[in-house]
Amino acid sequence: MFFQTLADFENWFDVESEKVKLEGVVSQTGPFIRPTAEPGEPPWAVKWLIFFKGKYLRLNENYYPKSSRSGGGAYRAHFSYHYGNIPPKRQGSLAWQKEEQVDFRIDLDVRIGPHIHFKGENHLPQSRVSGLQISDQTMFTFINSIQDHRKSGTPIETVFGFKVEPVK
Repeated sequence: MFFQTLADFENWFDVESEKVKLEGVVSQTGPFIRPTAEPGEPPWAVKWLIFFKGKYLRLNENYYPKSSRSGGGAYRAHFSYHYGNIPPKRQGSLAWQKEEQVDFRIDLDVRIGPHIHFKGENHLPQSRVSGLQISDQTMFTFINSIQDHRKSGTPIETVFGFKVEPVK
């Protein structure tokens, strides 16, 4: 994803968030959109926690500047969308979850590339995930799909439309 300015991103975010109907939410923290350097300029980060009864979503995105030779602006260099059991708190913050507590997590990581965590398997690369283009996911498609899963009881892989391919 690419945005010329933080204001462009915030406008897009506002439009997309209006389309999300949060149901069964107990509480939420955020969304927080904050520049990590100069106000209004990349880099910036987005953090959002949404709590349901016993489960939660942790949504993180990081945008970094493109070079001026490449037209400037910012691109989404990292994201992590996580759904699972609410972890215990440590010193007022949520403890990082062990992988086996995750129902589903989808990541774009500059070191590992696009991958998912699912059914006890970690860092499943795009080459093993068919039917889902990991890099194209947004936090809003993730939220809506998880809510569909929660409402219908349909398995996560069916709601998201993916299949994990066996190791070749």
